[in-house]
Amino acid sequence: MSDETLPLVFKERRQWGNPMSDAAAYTCIRAYSPYDNLDDAWTRAHRHRGGAAAGGSKACLGFPHVLLTGSLNDARVPYHEPAKYAAKLRVLQAYERQRGQSPLPLVLLQVAATGGHGASSGGSGRLAERAAKYGFLFWALGVDRGGLTNKS
Repeated sequence: MSDETLPLVFKERRQWGNPMSDAAAYTCIRAYSPYDNLDDAWTRAHRHRGGAAAGGSKACLGFPHVLLTGSLNDARVPYHEPAKYAAKLRVLQAYERQRGQSPLPLVLLQVAATGGHGASSGGSGRLAERAAKYGFLFWALGVDRGGLTNKS
């Protein structure tokens, strides 16, 4: 919303406000910004729990495994946004690793060379993307090929 060179920014500002000139709009948008909320979550975790993740978990900030997706040709969400999010999450994980937290959740970034917002172009590209997402989900949940969980 702050980059006026992006498509839809002026149209969306009618709904969300202009964070560059309206402090209330900035505060509201920042409150649900996934990127900015990583800092807030890390600060809260270390201020209120002495660095331990919620529930005594060793996972970084209590986050699950994460698959971030993007497309080089996405006009709505430029590919650098999920890349920036992945990089920040990995930096926070490095701090967690230094504090002895392990195992840390997996952070994967998948950027499609074709397609745009939502999916690759063509039916086979969409199917391949969907299969990759389901494969990641099944792995993260511990589901093996036979449909039984491989985690106890």
